[in-house]
Amino acid sequence: PAPLSRKPGSIGRAIPFADVRVVDENGHECAPGEVGEITHAGPLVAQGYWADEVRTSERFQPPPPAFQSSEAIDQEAPRVVRSGDYGYADEEGDLFFLGRRDDMIKISGYRTSPTEIEEVALASGPVHECVAFGLKVDMVGDPQILLVAVAKPDERADEDKTEAVLSHFHRSAPLYLKPHRVLWRDELPRNPNGKLDRSAIKQSVTSEPEA
Repeated sequence: PAPLSRKPGSIGRAIPFADVRVVDENGHECAPGEVGEITHAGPLVAQGYWADEVRTSERFQPPPPAFQSSEAIDQEAPRVVRSGDYGYADEEGDLFFLGRRDDMIKISGYRTSPTEIEEVALASGPVHECVAFGLKVDMVGDPQILLVAVAKPDERADEDKTEAVLSHFHRSAPLYLKPHRVLWRDELPRNPNGKLDRSAIKQSVTSEPEA
């Protein structure tokens, strides 16, 4: 617990006997600050999904180049588990989680976490809570960012709130993080754990026509 106040936002480091590394698409270990997939090896890693060979083959794979020298690899049954979580390690080796692989948005060559977009939106002023998505509009172009938001009480009309949010992105964030559309809702659905239900929110808005 000691590093929590020193490095807020980090998920820490691997526990003893585990080897956790951030790996790029080619299986090489990412440099500090470079975003990749958090990948695990060691005796604490499961052998796979119970009675599910398809999912096991997708996640539990032979060690990529990043793990070739790892002492945590079982040489009799060498494998790592690709977590599906994207993040990065800093210069000290502490890990930071950004989002799930399926949720990541790639725009202008940048792999972007919805969380990054949502944090900027929450700092804009009018937004109480929000969810960001990347939506493909054609087969060749980058996805467009859609922000679905709930406003703080007693906020202005939707047009004014949207202008305040987009102006904040223009001042405070890289261009590739700026939403293409902002949709306002009175409330957002939640899953049984009380978290915002991203799947339900996305399904509810993707069929809506452009304003």
